[in-house]
Amino acid sequence: MTRFTSILVAMNFASRHAVRRAASIAAQHEARLTLLHVVDPFQAGRWRTHSTSSVIKQQVAQAHAVLGGYASELADWHDVHVRTEVQVGDSLKRVRAHAHDADLVVVASGRKRVEDLFFPTVVERLSRRLRTPVLVVKRRVQGRYLKVLIAVDFTRTSEGVVQTAMSLASSARIHLFHALSSHPAERLRADVPPALVREYEDRDRRNSTHRLRSLAGSLNPIRVDVSVEHGHPVPLTLQAQERIGADLVVMGKNGRSAIADFLLGSVANRAVSEAPCDVLVIPAASAPRHVTGARSTGQSDAVPLFGQHQRRSAS
Repeated sequence: MTRFTSILVAMNFASRHAVRRAASIAAQHEARLTLLHVVDPFQAGRWRTHSTSSVIKQQVAQAHAVLGGYASELADWHDVHVRTEVQVGDSLKRVRAHAHDADLVVVASGRKRVEDLFFPTVVERLSRRLRTPVLVVKRRVQGRYLKVLIAVDFTRTSEGVVQTAMSLASSARIHLFHALSSHPAERLRADVPPALVREYEDRDRRNSTHRLRSLAGSLNPIRVDVSVEHGHPVPLTLQAQERIGADLVVMGKNGRSAIADFLLGSVANRAVSEAPCDVLVIPAASAPRHVTGARSTGQSDAVPLFGQHQRRSAS
């Protein structure tokens, strides 16, 4: 299981829920907690009525005061030692530099604006660039996580993603979910009888359900449920979250480039944007690599993200 020994909160002045969630996790794992606020000179330079240097000094002083208040509050409530740091520079670069020494980065979800449809938010940029798990906090903290939905894609890091999630929410009920792509079946519909298409989909569903149950059995089957659905992963994941009342959604993040994410979108990025609850994004680089559901022949049955199946020759 993953052990969280160092937690970093990438701060803004609307991060109260994120700070409290991070403190709760730090207390649970006896982890070090660092609150980092970065004053961006470019943003400070937008103030036309004041010099940039005076605005930066004012924002640095304000940040020290806010972070100091949080540190005192958390020491009283959670008995957690908190380190605070205020820096001036590019927010993403400074957070990335500090994240190298952290096991978890916690951020508050930013409000979506019209320009965010064309330019990624800081949260989305962090989830793309960091090699450390990123917890995006959207809700007020009401105790530990109780129900966790984990989107499983059957890649080599799937078991590591599940283990990381179970370490973070050690007392929660776990629901493993897999979204099967409907594209292979759609390609069959033109010249294949509907009954055969349904048989194909049922077979895929049974195979995926079996693999999820095998994964659950290797962990803690007492508190793990599984489900499989056909369709696009984002709406299906959101529907599953609403159906089970999950207060945390967990997703792995593949190693695709930032430009590919910009042009094609990302399942994880869309989930971060659209999910109503907290979201934990675990990059492939940070998850232990295992092959889940391998065949007895030693061959992996892993498929690309969310059931985008490869054709297999008939045996």
